[in-house]
Amino acid sequence: MVEQVARQPDQADPTGGAVVGAIVGVDLGGTKISAALADLGGRVLRERTVPTDRAAGGR
Repeated sequence: MVEQVARQPDQADPTGGAVVGAIVGVDLGGTKISAALADLGGRVLRERTVPTDRAAGGR
């Protein structure tokens, strides 16, 4: 759950007081590493999966 905090707009704030941010998720597995970047609404913006190098120490 993402908590959004209301605040007063600030002239020095380029977002005009809007809530901005991102969520990053990472899965470190035995056969692959996956990562995803999502906005605060849960929309996936980017994702990437790469195989784990099992010969270098994975089981």
